[in-house]
Amino acid sequence: MNTVALTQDANTPKSSPIPANHSYAPHVEKSH
Repeated sequence: MNTVALTQDANTPKSSPIPANHSYAPHVEKSH
């Protein structure tokens, strides 16, 4: 769980929340 959180945190740039969402939730972007 910690590893996933760390990876998500690193893949979730505060200045670029869009790419982060597409990283772990591509269906969200498609719905958008």
